[in-house]
Amino acid sequence: MLHNYKCREYKFESYWHFKDYQAMAKNCIAIIVNDRYIKGAIVTLFSFFEYNKWFDGDIVILFDNKYCILSEDNKELLSKSFKNVVFKECKPDNYLSIIKQFKGKTNERFIPSMYTIESFGLSEYKKVLYLDADLIFLNSIKEFFEDDTFLCAVPTNRRINRKINAPMFRKEQLFNCGILLINNPSVDIYNDILNTKIKISQKITGQYLEQDILNFYTIGKNVKLYPIEYNNCNIGFSANIDPKKVKIIHYVGPTKPWSEVIPTDTMINTDIWNYFYKKWQRKFENQNKSCIFVK
Repeated sequence: MLHNYKCREYKFESYWHFKDYQAMAKNCIAIIVNDRYIKGAIVTLFSFFEYNKWFDGDIVILFDNKYCILSEDNKELLSKSFKNVVFKECKPDNYLSIIKQFKGKTNERFIPSMYTIESFGLSEYKKVLYLDADLIFLNSIKEFFEDDTFLCAVPTNRRINRKINAPMFRKEQLFNCGILLINNPSVDIYNDILNTKIKISQKITGQYLEQDILNFYTIGKNVKLYPIEYNNCNIGFSANIDPKKVKIIHYVGPTKPWSEVIPTDTMINTDIWNYFYKKWQRKFENQNKSCIFVK
């Protein structure tokens, strides 16, 4: 059992108190974490800081107490592993109406992924870097983070435009939600997304719920796409990975490097993931001699 940690909560006495805090805490990482994804989140964040030591903002952990449960022990594990950790409990009921627009989607399965949308409403921050909890960073993404476009993303593997070798403004190209940079998020933007009436089409099918919603919502808005090296969804399933040619590995799909059982017919490269996980374990053990960590 882990003990003696504090969850940060912010209470603002006045509008100006809020504005003062907003000026100080300009940036954050937002990441959805539950008990099943705790190992993935740890490796995502640990590898991020290995190559992005310039980042000094908050880490906002998104969870709920029904569909995306995060135990107190795992909250403490995150707080002891990283600095400036903030826990934000999300409200599942906020997403029921928009999910109903997609037939065949069950609340229990799809609500946690919808919390990606929470990132667009974190108005106390100037920049929000949303990360999926199944990434590995192999290089710095400072150029990506310093972009001031409303939304920066990386093309999805569906209909990838192979000509994207530098940042370019999106036209019809779909983006993946594994990594998103949101500039100047606001409650108004968050509410607009939740109130969006989705038009199902060949491209916006509803198969990838929050991803399709955000792709539809941002049609006509300023969205800049970065090369696939910033969110490579294929290379994690390759036997050979060249760190010089990729910044982020994204382990898409149901099988993860930390899965208890990996099907024999699934090709997944766990070597790099295990390297970062073991490196985090050693560092955590050295800093917290009396604590128990996830084995």
